[in-house]
Amino acid sequence: MDVLVSLPVHGRELSAACKLLLELLSDVYAVVLREHPLPPLYQTNMRYQPEPRAITGEGPEDWTDPWTAYERGWIDCDDAVLWRLAELKAQGIAATAQVLRQTNPETGRFHCRVRLPSGHVEDPALLFVQRKGT
Repeated sequence: MDVLVSLPVHGRELSAACKLLLELLSDVYAVVLREHPLPPLYQTNMRYQPEPRAITGEGPEDWTDPWTAYERGWIDCDDAVLWRLAELKAQGIAATAQVLRQTNPETGRFHCRVRLPSGHVEDPALLFVQRKGT
């Protein structure tokens, strides 16, 4: 099922709302991963690709579930964070989302990362960008 959600907030409030939604969605995906497993994100051949709408600033942001992302073969930062959070939570690791300030003020887009309980921060999208260069 696809759900389109409008967030009538901006700036820090938008960042906080996105963080909460990413964490809630990843909770749901963690449960589903136990029944419908995928390869661990970092062991896949996924490629990083910004959404076309993220480049143009037109249209809604699409947060793709891990199964759809795996099938299509590419992810952007929020897709990677949803997948990584879900697999960590499915293993009982209480990771959280980190939503950073706007990366492009004209489009209102943010950058997402994963924060582990140790305080270490993973940037799954950056890892896939770097992998592409090797």
